[in-house]
Amino acid sequence: MLLEGNGYKAISLSAMGSLGAIFFSFLILIPFRFLLGSPFNFYTIFKDIIPWILLAISIILIATEKSLEHVIHASAIFFLSGIFGMLIFNLSLSSPIHAPASPLFPALAGLFGMPTLLLSLKEREIPPQYIEEAEVDVVEAGKGIGIGTASGSMVSILPGVTSAVATIIALVARGKRNKEDTIVTLSAVNTANAFFVVLALFVVERARSGAALAIQEMKSILKWDSIMPPP
Repeated sequence: MLLEGNGYKAISLSAMGSLGAIFFSFLILIPFRFLLGSPFNFYTIFKDIIPWILLAISIILIATEKSLEHVIHASAIFFLSGIFGMLIFNLSLSSPIHAPASPLFPALAGLFGMPTLLLSLKEREIPPQYIEEAEVDVVEAGKGIGIGTASGSMVSILPGVTSAVATIIALVARGKRNKEDTIVTLSAVNTANAFFVVLALFVVERARSGAALAIQEMKSILKWDSIMPPP
């Protein structure tokens, strides 16, 4: 939408999706805590089958590709990424300054940083932007926010599943959509996922994002095992 001159409209739709996700997240905050922790303890029940859940999600994502050729390519990338992960974690690295060395940072920099830099070399001229308010279908926007919040909350307790995966799940569940609905849903997913990742840290004491891991390392986490959240 930015390249169409509708950047302002895209930002307003994104803000609306995030604001709606915060509202929905607070509505389901207490029920979500009871489902994950006591008395239902769903996380404890499903903890042993998480690998199978992750495999099922991977199969669903591959199956959403548009053609058989894309499915084959996605499957190949899936297996190659698994092999790559197994290889780098078995590498023995040493730092020239005798600091703790990990292959994870250079691997992620190469996988995600380098493609972004290469794509940025292709300059695109940003057209003049129109300051127009987005025309929103309240019902459709509500559906997108609700589905996005549900998807973001569900994947927040799973290891290795990011908000990008939750977005694909939400868009598949959303069905027919346009650019405006996609932006609203995407923003709702990202906001809800960030919200419930922090909640999962206090309920199941598992860090499911870099930010949650930083919080866990900076201070001791008091488990939320009562009705009211810990101080």
